[in-house]
Amino acid sequence: PPDMPESNSSNIELWVAKNDICELQRLYAKATDLLCINTPSANAEATQIYHRIFTPQAVISATGMAPHIGPDAWVDLVVGALGEFAATQHLIGTQIAEVHNLPGDDHSAGRGTLFSHLQAWHAKPDGDMWHYIGIYEANVVCHPGMGWKIAEMNLRQVSEDYRKISPRP
Repeated sequence: PPDMPESNSSNIELWVAKNDICELQRLYAKATDLLCINTPSANAEATQIYHRIFTPQAVISATGMAPHIGPDAWVDLVVGALGEFAATQHLIGTQIAEVHNLPGDDHSAGRGTLFSHLQAWHAKPDGDMWHYIGIYEANVVCHPGMGWKIAEMNLRQVSEDYRKISPRP
C-alpha cells in the first residue's frame, strides 16, 4: 500500500524477489522431467518453461561438459542425456536466493544469485537406477517487464550412485 513505511515495502519487495528467484529452479526441475517423457507435447511445454526461466543467451553448464548457450541448446542436450531413461525425478532441496539489487525505477536491472541442492533419480527400462546428487549455482537478472531469469547456471556434481531397482514384493 502507498502509506506503508519504506522499510516494510522494501522488505516485501525483497521477499517477493527471493520467492520469484527460487521458483525458477522449481520450474527447471519440472521442465527437465517433462523432457524425459520425450513426446512432442511434453517437449513443447518444457521448452516453453525453459524460455520463461532462462535469458535468451543464458550460459548453462554441468560438471564435465562445455557450456551451452541459450535454452534451446540446453533442451537438445537434456533430451539427448535423458533419452535412455524410462523416468526421472529431479528433487530440488535447499534453496538460497540472494538479491544483490532490485530492479530500479530507472530501468536498471536487478541482480542476484541462487544456490540449490539437487537429487535426481533416473530409472532405466531394465531396472538400473542412477542417483545424481549436485548443486545448482546460478546468476539471475531481472529487467523491468521481464521478471527474474537465469543468466548463468552451473550444475556441480557432488556424488552419484548406481543400483538395481528391486521389484515390489
